[in-house]
Amino acid sequence: IIILEGDGLNRIKHAASLYNKGLGQELWFSGHIDCEPYGSYILEKCYSEFNTYGISKNDIHHEDKSQNTYEQAIEIMKICIDKKWRSIIITASPYHQYRVFLTFLKAMNEFNFQILIFNSPTRNLPWFNKEEWGTRFELLDQEFRRIELYQEKGHVSTYKEGIEYFKWKEKNLIGSN
Repeated sequence: IIILEGDGLNRIKHAASLYNKGLGQELWFSGHIDCEPYGSYILEKCYSEFNTYGISKNDIHHEDKSQNTYEQAIEIMKICIDKKWRSIIITASPYHQYRVFLTFLKAMNEFNFQILIFNSPTRNLPWFNKEEWGTRFELLDQEFRRIELYQEKGHVSTYKEGIEYFKWKEKNLIGSN
């Protein structure tokens, strides 16, 4: 279970729920944002939050090289290859899931590695509450611009590649009929 840094501590409860249901054997916190308003404090707060859900600090791993979604995808794919994982569940905010998927698909293809990618957005987050970083609705608007920027940089797969991946994934999950 991959928890992408961001959106405060809101992703922790969802990731803990997935873990406690047995949907993943390891929790990986990905990212190392060390700037205002987030600061490096966030991982220590995450450990404390996970502890409230009965998850020990020993069960949580940290990928701390990445500074953005593309770098997170690259670093997590390296871990996937090293650990020979066959699937990952990515936890992020609902507005971020589309870019996350296209970015992780791009990294997977760059490494010529096949893995089942499951997006699991954090649920029941308010869209219009003002947070220190804005509202989630405002972030959704920014997300479309970020996808365009990632496209210009070559950091995301195309929509067509995404569709082809889902065809491959469906075939591997339910078999060919």
